[in-house]
Parts: sequence; structure tokens; C-alpha cells
Amino acid sequence: MAPFAAAAASPQVEVLQWGVPGSYPLDPAIGHPTAAPPFAPAYSAEYAQDGPMYGTPLIPQSPWVPRVPDIPLAPPPPPPPPPPPPPSPSPPEPWRSNPSFGPGTLHPALGKSDLRWGRRWKPPSPRPLQPPAPPAPPADPTGSNLPKSEAMFPATWDARNKTLTGGRRIISSVKNQYSCNACVSFAVIAAAETAFAKGRGVNAAWVDFSEHHLFFCDSQQAIRPASCSLGWNVPDALAVLQRSGAYLECCWNYLPGRGPSLCNRPSYCSTQRPGSDCKPVPGRWVVQKVNWGSAEAANTSAAKEMVMKSGSAIACFREYADMTRLVSPPRATTAPS
Repeated sequence: MAPFAAAAASPQVEVLQWGVPGSYPLDPAIGHPTAAPPFAPAYSAEYAQDGPMYGTPLIPQSPWVPRVPDIPLAPPPPPPPPPPPPPSPSPPEPWRSNPSFGPGTLHPALGKSDLRWGRRWKPPSPRPLQPPAPPAPPADPTGSNLPKSEAMFPATWDARNKTLTGGRRIISSVKNQYSCNACVSFAVIAAAETAFAKGRGVNAAWVDFSEHHLFFCDSQQAIRPASCSLGWNVPDALAVLQRSGAYLECCWNYLPGRGPSLCNRPSYCSTQRPGSDCKPVPGRWVVQKVNWGSAEAANTSAAKEMVMKSGSAIACFREYADMTRLVSPPRATTAPS
């Protein structure tokens, strides 16, 4: 930026041009440019050494005070309009103060009413208090309710009595599980044998399914496989039975000492019964109802109906350490191998 000397100015004034470079005539009286260059607007700043200063300060913090000529400023913007006053509280709508509905309207009435359609609402007359209704029995997934009244069952029922089961024996013989905790497999297989004998109309003496194959072989498909030390659980055993089916005992005799080593080496069955080829017994297994809970919540009516329909029901109880003192004489713990 080039300095220009002001002619006949007292005190001496130096004029510095700010803006685009260039020179133009100065007014000797005040030291301001007489006209701006025609090519662009330019602003001038002045620095007075010993005389009065005039104009509008540009940078007051500077050691020397630059000045600019008085340039008309744009008028300040008008102040924003004041906010509108808050609306005065309107009177309640007629339908809120007096719950009457016009034709063709539907909305929830306030307070003690329900949904009404196109007519005037009237407060209901007070009603006497009624005792609460008893809870409905749980519904069976198949669509019927298993629990029934005790009056619908006979005074006694024994599935071992052939006169109650069509003249056929549907309960298989009792077996020994030895020291292996395979009680779940024995309970499920016993229920399967009874259901098969009752459904096929055959004698249970001809029905002998393999507890060994269910416990040691098929249980490997479950999330928690069975073992002699930890046992098993009934829901998993029922699920495996539905998926894998049942096998004959003559193909896989119960030998807990051999465990899973027998799974791929079945014995030979000399009988002509279905499944004697050591394949699953033909048929499809369906678990119709599984109820688990505490003894206090047990439904005896449902258990009775299960026994009358399928011939048996599976029940479990927790065995504690002192249970061994109740067994007299002690059960055989040495299994055949």
C-alpha cells in the first residue's frame, strides 16, 4: 500500500489507502480522496500524528489509531414483533362437560363410560357386587381340556386289570436298572410299551423295547445327553423318542457297563415281531401332553385321564441321599456285561 502526502495539511497527515491498489486525487482540506476510482470501491484510513483525529475508529486497540471516513450505515433492523399473548382458556367442549354424542360419532367417553355410538350416554345404575368367578381350567394344546370333574371317573381303575383294557395285558414287566441312573429311560420306555400294547391291541408280554438304545444311543441327539452318573430328564427323553422311535430289547440288551459301545453293534433277534430286523418299530410316537410342576400344583384329574386313555402316566420325584436307607434289601448293583 503506497502512502500519499496531503498538500498544505497542518498538522501533517499521511493517508493510507485500504482496499484495491491505485491512486486518485486527494482533497487538500481534509486529506480525503475526492472520488473513488471507477473500477472498485475503496476505503481510506488516516493517521494524525499531532492534530485532532476525526472519523470513526476502525481498530482502537492499535498503537496508532486508523480512521475511516464517515460512511452511512444501513439502518438497524426493526425489532422483532412481540410474541402473541397466550390464548385465553376456552370453555370446555360440550361433549366433555356433558357426555352427549352426536349422530355418527364414536369416541371414548371420559371417566366411567365405555365406547358408545350415536346416542346420549346415561350413567349406569349401580349394581350389587358379585363374587369373582373361579378361574377357568388350563386349555389343552389339542383343543380340549384335560382336567375333568372327579365324578366323571370311576371309583377305582387298575390298568393291570385285563377286564378294563379289552381283555389284554397292557402293562409290561418290571425291570432292573442296576446302579446306573437310567430311571428316566425305564419310565419312558415303560410308558411307550403300554401305549403300544393298548394302541395295537396286543399283549404287553410281546412288547419289549430297549431302554439301552434310548439311554445310551438316541440320547446323544439331545442337548444334554444321558449318562449313568448324571442321569437324564423326561422332556428330553420324550422328544428323542418321538424323533428316533423305539427299538426292540433283543437287538440292544440293557448292558450299562458297555454303554454307547453297543450302539453300532446290535444283537440278532430271532422273533418275527415288527422291529426284529433291529430297525425302529414301525409307527409314529406322539407326546400329547406334558405337565411339569410341584406336587402341590399337580392335577390328579389330568393324571387319571392319561392313565385311562393311554394306560400310564410318567411321574418323577426328587431322590435324596437318605433314600438308600429305605431300600431293603438293597437292589442289585452289578449289571450283566
